Amino acid sequence: MHHKFTSSYPFGHYCKFLIITLIVVSCGISNANAGAWPVRPGKVLLSLTGTYFNADQKWDENGRKQQYDDNGYFRSLSMYLYGEFGASRVVTIVTSIPYVSNTFTNSGLKSTVSGLGDAEIGGRIYITNIKFKFYLAVQGTIVVPLYTNTADKNLGYQAFGTDVKIIGSGSGKLSASKSFYYTVELGGRQYSSSTGPQQLRGTASFGINLDPKNQLAFSGNGVYSHSDYKQFDNNLAANKDFSYVQASISAGHTFTKDFSVFVGYNQFVAGRNTGIGSNFSLSFINKF
Repeated sequence: MHHKFTSSYPFGHYCKFLIITLIVVSCGISNANAGAWPVRPGKVLLSLTGTYFNADQKWDENGRKQQYDDNGYFRSLSMYLYGEFGASRVVTIVTSIPYVSNTFTNSGLKSTVSGLGDAEIGGRIYITNIKFKFYLAVQGTIVVPLYTNTADKNLGYQAFGTDVKIIGSGSGKLSASKSFYYTVELGGRQYSSSTGPQQLRGTASFGINLDPKNQLAFSGNGVYSHSDYKQFDNNLAANKDFSYVQASISAGHTFTKDFSVFVGYNQFVAGRNTGIGSNFSLSFINKF
């Protein structure tokens, strides 16, 4: 891992925005992979996503919009590797590993912190399908921190966690040449530290297959993070109580039956104790 520090700016900001960025990327990858449709037994799906996140404003603990002091702004570049292996017709193994580089800049400083984030590994069980048009699945993963925080470097909560969610996906026809699909996810996450946090997460997306090779999707997702530790200060690493809602649009092109590329844009529209930012993403998805 690489770390460069050029000022005493509180690194709690990086922890908070790292967590936000990883949630955003996770939601984008889930949408790109079309939700609950299963990976066939013996097959592997790999997705590599790069993102650019930008924020120059924030919401305080009461949801009021504020500017950063001294013309400050936050930037984040991330890479996210997601894999899914079809173990059987009803079980898949899922895993993900993120790498993030965050930078905060204002008129008097520039600070950067980089490294691996929280990996996830677990499984997905397909409960049922209806005429191969609707799938319902349950997914559970373990969150494993791949870093150790120090006084001047903070890459997350540094706590193990568990994540469980239910995923439903369906599809249908719009016309002879166009079809649609939708995905709904609802779940929760619990971190093992004494103050959590506990998180509720939800995503809903709707996509249109414009033709056999091109699609357009719209989605919304939100996170509600709760902790008994509610004190708010400038060291956001200690702030585990926040929420936000964002809206997204993405477009995908299928080059072969196994390889696709997606581009996406996400915008934060409401929040509390979090940044007001936008996120651009590029995903490469391949099946083997």
